[in-house]
Amino acid sequence: MVLLIKRWIDGLRFPGLLLLGAVLLILNLAIPDPLPWLDEILLAVAAAALASLRKDKPAPPDDGQ
Repeated sequence: MVLLIKRWIDGLRFPGLLLLGAVLLILNLAIPDPLPWLDEILLAVAAAALASLRKDKPAPPDDGQ
């Protein structure tokens, strides 16, 4: 299970942003706010959007012909 998660994280373009988003989400869940759950939902959507960004696939080598 851990190997699958590590492989998935290695394939992300910005894994640090995913970590930042996850930390902000956890902090936001711990701090009370005036509009309950609104910012948690927005942070979860933003984290999911950042997580879906993948690294660009390398271009196939050119044979020079």
